[in-house]
Amino acid sequence: MSEYLKQTKGKFKLAGFVNGTTRKEFVSSMTFDSGRTKNECRFGVKTSKNNESWVKVEGFDAEEATFNRWDSKEKKNYVKKVPWSKRNEFQEEGYNPMFGINLSVEENADGKMQRETVFPYDAPDVLEMALQDGEAVYIEGTLDFSSYTKDGEVKKYKNLKPTRIMKSTKEIDFESEDFSELNLFEQELVFLGIEKDPNNQSRFILDAYIIGYKNSVERVEFIVDNPKLASKLKKGLKPYQSIKVLGRLVNSVQEELVEDTSDAWGEDEAEFNVANKPVDREFVITKAYPDTIDKESYSEEAIQNILKADDDFGSTGWDDDSFDDDDDDAWD
Repeated sequence: MSEYLKQTKGKFKLAGFVNGTTRKEFVSSMTFDSGRTKNECRFGVKTSKNNESWVKVEGFDAEEATFNRWDSKEKKNYVKKVPWSKRNEFQEEGYNPMFGINLSVEENADGKMQRETVFPYDAPDVLEMALQDGEAVYIEGTLDFSSYTKDGEVKKYKNLKPTRIMKSTKEIDFESEDFSELNLFEQELVFLGIEKDPNNQSRFILDAYIIGYKNSVERVEFIVDNPKLASKLKKGLKPYQSIKVLGRLVNSVQEELVEDTSDAWGEDEAEFNVANKPVDREFVITKAYPDTIDKESYSEEAIQNILKADDDFGSTGWDDDSFDDDDDDAWD
């Protein structure tokens, strides 16, 4: 086994209407004792009349700003660094911020959406100026699971971190007969087991580990509504085998009406006045791909050794076609 376990990566994509830009917490900044500053932006995306997912864009400042350029002919990645304060002056062709966020939210002189890649630290300022409640957007990004222990209580977080945000030119009409909600996620996971939900016997809870960067390990629960799929997962997988699944983000939302500051949507504006973040976010698995089952990369011993080491140390605080919801080789 290598020094680090293979990461179980996850991603998502959403399309819907922006919500929450009038909240005080829409954009925030925090400076830590170390002197580093974090900028953050949180907002909702209403993907149907009754479903809303919240995303978080965040980034830290640094001593240097790192840019990279991929040369497809040479099959080589070139990297350049400049002082952080000079990052906006760096204009070399082909270079973009490393691990940047792709934005298409502001119009250029021709009235077309300007495509740009910015550092996560700078993205909240751009989004604060560009986004308003009720605007249609398309977003894709990565899933981030984390936790920390405070006063003996474990706090768990499920975050949607965008890597691409663009204002959508496609019409979204929740009332249309052919409306199809876009709120998909795809996740690799290390299977532990699946049992009926004790609070709802009509559905199942799949217990899994998510392996993150440098052997971070999070225990996460997923929901399965389809009994046939639940049976296939139970019979087709053994603990500590991994598999890729696809599903939908389902959120229960506590509504709070906020003052209407715009007449852009006329009488329909009240529909988008949900100001609070979701009470709970569920990942509902709708498909699983048996051809992705990995029986070798993970073991109980390896994962338990990582968890024990963490306990001993102490706890501290894409392309649209990348998701195929019609794969004939999937369990569903």
